[in-house]
Amino acid sequence: SVHFGEVGLATFAKALQEPHVLKKLCVVNLTSWSNEMAMHCVPLIAQAPGLTELHLMPHNPVHYSSEACTALGQALYANSSLHTLALGLIAEDGVQDVAQELFLKPTISTVKLRGCFPAEEVAGLVHGNAFKRCIHLQTPLTKTAVEQVASNMLDNTFLQELCLQSATIDSDGAVSLAQSLPSALRLHTLLLPDNRIEDEGFQALLTALQHHDTLTHLSLCSNAVGDLGAGALAAVLSGPCTLQRVDLSHNH
Repeated sequence: SVHFGEVGLATFAKALQEPHVLKKLCVVNLTSWSNEMAMHCVPLIAQAPGLTELHLMPHNPVHYSSEACTALGQALYANSSLHTLALGLIAEDGVQDVAQELFLKPTISTVKLRGCFPAEEVAGLVHGNAFKRCIHLQTPLTKTAVEQVASNMLDNTFLQELCLQSATIDSDGAVSLAQSLPSALRLHTLLLPDNRIEDEGFQALLTALQHHDTLTHLSLCSNAVGDLGAGALAAVLSGPCTLQRVDLSHNH
C-alpha cells in the first residue's frame, strides 16, 4: 500500500518497476493535481493486476479532458481486481467512458465520486445490474436524476450503503427516495447530508423506515428539518425501529 498526498507522483509512477505489488493507491488532498498527473496513474491502474483500491481525490475536483477520461475508462476495463474506486473530478466530454466501466464492471463494488458528472450517468450506478454495494456521490443531481436513483433502488438486492451529498435534493426528491426505500432490501446506511430536505421529506423517509428491516444509519445533517421533523423522529423512535444512529446536526 502506498499513501502520499504531495508532489512526486510522476517520479513515483516512473520508478515503480514492479506494479504488480501495488494493492492500494491513494492520491489525496493534492492542490496541484492535473490531467498530466492523472495520466501518470493510468498505466499503474491498467498494469497492476493486484490493485484493489484506487483513490484519486485531489483537494479540489479537477477538470479532466476527454483524453484523460477515455484513458481512465480503458485502464479500469483492463484491471480485473479493483473493487474500490474513489474519484474527484469535473468532467463532461469523455466521462461516459468512465461511467460505462463503473456501470459494467461487477468487480467494482464500492464507488465514491466527488465533483461534477452528468447526473443521468451516475444515477445508473444505483441500478441493481451495476452490482454496487457502496455508493457515495457528492455531485449535483437534477430532479430527474434523483427520480431515476429512486427508481433504480427498486428491488436492488446489492446496495448496502448510499450517500447522496450536496446533491440539491429537496423534499420532493426525499419523497421519491422514500417510496423506493422498502425495496432496497439490504440497505443499512442512507446518508443525505448538505441537501434541501425539509420536514415533509424527512417525514416521508421516516414513514418508509417503518417498512424497512435493515436500515440502521440515517443522516440528514445540514438540511432544513425543523420541529415537525424532530417530532416525527421521536414518534418513530418510541416504537419498534431498526435505527441505531441518526444525524440531524445543523438543521433548524
